[in-house]
Amino acid sequence: MLQLHDLSQPEIQLVHLVAAGADDRELAVALNLSQPEAEARLVDVLAKIGLTDRVELTLYAYSQPS
Repeated sequence: MLQLHDLSQPEIQLVHLVAAGADDRELAVALNLSQPEAEARLVDVLAKIGLTDRVELTLYAYSQPS
């Protein structure tokens, strides 16, 4: 499994936003994307790390060293 520091800065930002509880609309606003683009980025990051959902991504984010 990739470590958080192996991701790009925008991907790390997305992980932190999801871990903080952001929904798709909030992701889109924070990342300056359309909602479908934000949803696609989330799916891409989940696949890249080898996870399946927001809960796993949140647990992953909290398990990574700061």
